[in-house]
Amino acid sequence: MQHGWVRAMPPGKGMTAAYGELRNTSKATIHITGYDSNSFSSVSLHETTEVDGVSRMRERSKLALGPGEAIALQPGGLHLMLMDAKTEIASRREVEIGISSATQRYVFSLPVEPR
Repeated sequence: MQHGWVRAMPPGKGMTAAYGELRNTSKATIHITGYDSNSFSSVSLHETTEVDGVSRMRERSKLALGPGEAIALQPGGLHLMLMDAKTEIASRREVEIGISSATQRYVFSLPVEPR
């Protein structure tokens, strides 16, 4: 993940989101099958869309990155929902995020930022 970051959580909240850019630099399509974090009980991919002027968020169970393809995870679009924090997530701390494909697990350390 490039340019990744985790939104700092307000006090008393147990969930937040992670953003960045996923880029496939290989010559084969990567089929992402799961997400995890040692700091959160649950991590999932969500997409925010606007329907009839109402913002809606839905979980996406599948994501495929073709060779050379990049997908932006950003506020108001695709993002990783980080739920049920196991510890307090303070600003200027890093959070480890794991992204798994059928054959590999990628691990990223993302800074927590108060954006």
